[in-house]
Amino acid sequence: MEGASLGGLVTSERTLAFAPFCRRENSIYKPSNLAVQVTPTGAYLLEWDPSISTYTESASWIAKDNISQVGNTPLEVVSASINNSQVALALSGGRIVVLCIENNADRFRQLMFVVSWSQVLRLLLTKKNRTYSTQSEISAITILPLDPTKNFSAVLTVAYWRTKSVQIFNLVGGTLVSDDQKRSPPLPAVVRSLLLYKFIPEQSPEGTAKANSTNAHEGNQKAPEAPEKQEDYVYLLAGLGDGSVATLRWKDAELTEEEKAKNEKKKKILTDLKIVSLGNAPVSFTPCVVDDTKCVFAAGNKSTIFFSDNGRLANSSITLKVRNPCYL
Repeated sequence: MEGASLGGLVTSERTLAFAPFCRRENSIYKPSNLAVQVTPTGAYLLEWDPSISTYTESASWIAKDNISQVGNTPLEVVSASINNSQVALALSGGRIVVLCIENNADRFRQLMFVVSWSQVLRLLLTKKNRTYSTQSEISAITILPLDPTKNFSAVLTVAYWRTKSVQIFNLVGGTLVSDDQKRSPPLPAVVRSLLLYKFIPEQSPEGTAKANSTNAHEGNQKAPEAPEKQEDYVYLLAGLGDGSVATLRWKDAELTEEEKAKNEKKKKILTDLKIVSLGNAPVSFTPCVVDDTKCVFAAGNKSTIFFSDNGRLANSSITLKVRNPCYL
């Protein structure tokens, strides 16, 4: 961007999040020259104009113009997360807003989250309450897909200041759904960054080689059978304010005999809490691929790589010391 001007970028406020954004045409998400910038005031949909080498503003969503203020607490965005097609905003007072892009139009659409019938009534009276309220101040939020190749997510995760805990929500029918099983125990420090990520373990080459050897020994000329599909391992990574990383496994809970008799579906739970120290600076997460293996790069005062090792979350044994960490 040498020689580019700041153009439509907001420079008078702190940027909470900035990322490229897809354009939605005939309900299909396509790569574009759009980007989203989030500041405490709201979210801005920007378009890169190569002719003048700058961003221009296509649309905006301003919190005070769309959400009713409650009490004397200033209304502002306190944390944000952006994927290819959704923008998750955590507002002061513990409220959550999710934006998406309109079909065949470069403007935001605010999704409606209904919590109770009383909120339905308020929504009928005013358009300024299309939010979900957690009733607790939020310290971090993420709506990144479990699979980075996907353009949207049906899961949203938040962390709370007071309880130092994390809660996972499902986006179902225009609302957010969760329960106590999808909430972590209190963590050692406040959470400042989050990532819910699906690690896919590699097929063991030893197992494949053994199967091929057996077929050859038995005179079987048939092609070796495809390996069985391995389980995906989903982990929650939470970067804590004290420079450590908390990891929890998000997996199916075992059903009781009574639940099995009722043919109830398995519920997800957060379990297997572990803490990894990376110094004393806030930690950021970046999904990446190393040697065709899905990993997560975590950086604070030190850095490390998290990966799946035989179904267990592991991190690189050698950490790289970052003397001057840089955050985007």
